[in-house]
Amino acid sequence: MPELHEDEEQARRSRKERIRELTDQRDRARRRAEGAEVRARSAEERAARLTDDLAAARERMEQLQHDLAAAGEEREAALDRQRRQLEGETASLREELRALRRAEDERRADRRRRAEAEEAARRATEQAETDARRRATTGRQGARPGRPSQLPRGVQPGTSEAARALLTPRHRVLVDGYNLTLKHKGHLDLEHQRAALVATLEVAATRFGSDISVLFDGARDSPPTRQRLRTVQVRFTAAGVSADDEIVFEVEAAPPDQPILVVTDDRELRDRVRPYAVDLLTTGEFLRAVE
Repeated sequence: MPELHEDEEQARRSRKERIRELTDQRDRARRRAEGAEVRARSAEERAARLTDDLAAARERMEQLQHDLAAAGEEREAALDRQRRQLEGETASLREELRALRRAEDERRADRRRRAEAEEAARRATEQAETDARRRATTGRQGARPGRPSQLPRGVQPGTSEAARALLTPRHRVLVDGYNLTLKHKGHLDLEHQRAALVATLEVAATRFGSDISVLFDGARDSPPTRQRLRTVQVRFTAAGVSADDEIVFEVEAAPPDQPILVVTDDRELRDRVRPYAVDLLTTGEFLRAVE
């Protein structure tokens, strides 16, 4: 019996040790489970934070892409505005350059016309001086003033000598301005046509002593204009009045014994003044005599 009791005691100790071991295993398992649960919660929290961070990163990336696209559009718009501005400035500069070139061409043409007019005046002056020297040595016989004038003996009508004979200090010379310039100076504009003719007439008036007037058709509705130069009277007609009409008025108003010389190629004007027994020269005859 004592042996039996001893076996039971030993068995009881074994069960207690086993229970203790199982309890320790349970506690360790529980602690491990709790640790795993804590780590799982921490992992979940970290995963949630990473998910939030990833979502925020995606949002930032989308915003950056949007900003980049907007910046690209703004850049293209800015480049387009700058391109249009540069194109406008380039077109403006090109137009300014064309205007400058036109102005320079006009200045060159004006200088050329002035040079031609000055050269014509110089040649006329030289010819006047030559004629003056020739008259000083040979003398000059003018036409006998009247209506019409009588040419010196031996001088044939239509010659330069006859034309010069009609340019006397007593003669009133009326020149049909544009009729002459358009035929002989038509390569010049009207202003330079007038300037060249007036220069020639100045030389002729100085050389021959004639009272010379040149009449030009005036602009429409402009009042009659008179311009007295050193020796030549320049006149522009009123609106509705032609230079032909003014010349006829001058002839009609002149004293009957006033010698008058009309310079024109206009057949109608020549026919209108011929009844007044004036002297007539064509523009070519006149220029050959004075140039």
